Amino acid sequence: MLSPNHHMESTWISTRPDLTLAQILHATATGGVRADCDSRMLEMLITAQSIAVSEIEILIPDAIDQLLVPARHGNEGPAHRNLRRLGLVLAKAIDPHAGVSLEHWVPCGSAHALIDIFAETRHGRIAIECGTRDGRDIPRLLKASADHVVILPFAGWQGSRFNALGFSNQHARPLPRITYTAMVAALEMQDLDAINTI
Repeated sequence: MLSPNHHMESTWISTRPDLTLAQILHATATGGVRADCDSRMLEMLITAQSIAVSEIEILIPDAIDQLLVPARHGNEGPAHRNLRRLGLVLAKAIDPHAGVSLEHWVPCGSAHALIDIFAETRHGRIAIECGTRDGRDIPRLLKASADHVVILPFAGWQGSRFNALGFSNQHARPLPRITYTAMVAALEMQDLDAINTI
């Protein structure tokens, strides 16, 4: 099974995002915090209930270690690659009929952002980000490109469980609860030839 690198602290993320949100979003694979990131606007939008946030508990199938994922453009460490495995399975667990793209460019504010995994689902457009993401990008993505942004932080590992963060537009269709059965079924149906690597 994938090895845990860090542990996400128990949080009151929806009521006090200022306490831990930046540390979760901006944590690196080595346990530090990426410089030049800021989550203050995101925290304010959550507190004002303009953006909904939830913790998503994912039960990890043992066989996920055997999933081969297409190579990523540029360098990629094993911790990020493990998160991409998890993200690919998660996208299909959310919606087995989702159209999934890897390394997908989308509008983000006045520029474009490269998203690790982008899924078109029955629950809306979902951007799945692996590892560290600047908190400033999340409101921009929700405004321009996605109904949901799911962050798989390096701090999310809890043994055979994973704690992700889901950010959603207030009027977006809610994401379903992710069951272990759905994760196993999604892992078994992975067809990497059908994944568009951009």
